[in-house]
Amino acid sequence: MGGGPRTTRLEELIRETAPELGCEMVALEIMPDHLPLVVSATPQIEAQRTRG
Repeated sequence: MGGGPRTTRLEELIRETAPELGCEMVALEIMPDHLPLVVSATPQIEAQRTRG
C-alpha cells in the first residue's frame, strides 16, 4: 500500500494511540490486506484492550 495519505494517517493514529494505551510501537508495516504491528506493553494491559 504505498505511502499515500491513508497510510500516513493510519500510522499517525497508531503512534498517537499507543502511548494512550501505555504501549510503545516497536514495528509497523502497513500492507493492502493486513497490518503487522508489534508493541511493547506492561503486563497490566489486557490483550483484549489493545486489539481493534
